[in-house]
Amino acid sequence: MENSMRRQAYRLAHLLLLAMTVSSCTCGTEAPPPPVALPTRQLGFQTTPGSAAAKRTPTVASAPTATSAPLVSATPAVVALPADFPKDIAIMEGSTLAGVQKLGGGAHNVLFNSTADSPQIFNFYKDDLKQKGHEITQQYQTTSQSFLSFKKGNLVTNVVVAKDPKDPKNQVVAIMYYEEQPAEDF
Repeated sequence: MENSMRRQAYRLAHLLLLAMTVSSCTCGTEAPPPPVALPTRQLGFQTTPGSAAAKRTPTVASAPTATSAPLVSATPAVVALPADFPKDIAIMEGSTLAGVQKLGGGAHNVLFNSTADSPQIFNFYKDDLKQKGHEITQQYQTTSQSFLSFKKGNLVTNVVVAKDPKDPKNQVVAIMYYEEQPAEDF
């Protein structure tokens, strides 16, 4: 009886090992396509029509097909602060606007590059927003990344600071904000 149970345990272990080996096989699958390189932006808050950044024309390639269209030129986007960017959120000196993302629910994520170190940026936003009446609802900080969440009235603001993956000496600062909407009654 004990030998029979032992054999069953060995068979089960063998089947599990075989299943793990087969499930991790990448045979017959194609490698994913390489990531698309994004155009780099010039320093500053916006690109003007006469600048070198405006003269660059990024291209977008279509998927290869038998009737594939030629490459399409795109006009570079002007990067500017959203019109509804909260007036009492300061932009740390030495920061440059890198991009703006529109999110659902009227939220925006505004990205900056900074040469300041992560703790310096964290303390700047923590002190400045507290002083302007924003209540800290969450905070997290290490030497290389940090997160702050504030609330003032219905305005929710999150500040994330992390190392720039393209240049580890610099930081990326993401300021995401939105107006919290009251919950609907059922």
